[in-house]
Amino acid sequence: MSRATGIYITTTPPWASPCVQLLPTMPRLSVDRVCAAVQTTFPTANAAVKLLQKLGILTELTGQKKNRTFSYAAYVEMISQPNTKSG
Repeated sequence: MSRATGIYITTTPPWASPCVQLLPTMPRLSVDRVCAAVQTTFPTANAAVKLLQKLGILTELTGQKKNRTFSYAAYVEMISQPNTKSG
């Protein structure tokens, strides 16, 4: 389990792990931003993003084939909820 995300991925390839760890700090991202943040190639970052999308962790927002933007929707939704705890 990734401590940062709380997500269990039992068959994560080693090249996907940096992308998973990046999600809480970059809940909306593009493949280019992943490349820069984890210092990897476009094909590697694209494969990681595709895997996370296939697992339902990332959602593609643009509907385009190029320059796509993805969202870690569960995290965005969680931090968007008003804090209902009092005291």
